[in-house]
Amino acid sequence: MNEEKYAKISEYLVDETKLYQDWYVDFNQAETESKQYTRKVSFIPEPEKIKLFFEQWFKEQEQLFKDKICGDWRYCERNQEFKDNQSHFIAMLADILTLILVAIPVNSIATATILYTEKRLDRFCGCE
Repeated sequence: MNEEKYAKISEYLVDETKLYQDWYVDFNQAETESKQYTRKVSFIPEPEKIKLFFEQWFKEQEQLFKDKICGDWRYCERNQEFKDNQSHFIAMLADILTLILVAIPVNSIATATILYTEKRLDRFCGCE
């Protein structure tokens, strides 16, 4: 795995604010680029507001996650298999997100870190 990816995961694991800010900035820039123009994000909301925005985005992707992450990728099994190496698991999840979210450009490392640290996919996929 790429050392830069591991470094970014380590940074996100200790700085939740940076994690959500990077996710927000990348998501908003990706959204504007798809509309044929680019603008910089001039205002970054408080982390709690970004979390609400992430929650809304996550709900919009529920069926895709259920099919591809819980089903095809067997999230619960893989999570158990790599439970002692969280950075490696997050990196693998980021790679999978890059593949399944091709039409939805997001920061896959930030997204994977959020999904893993908040145990969203554990609950969503019904892991024990």
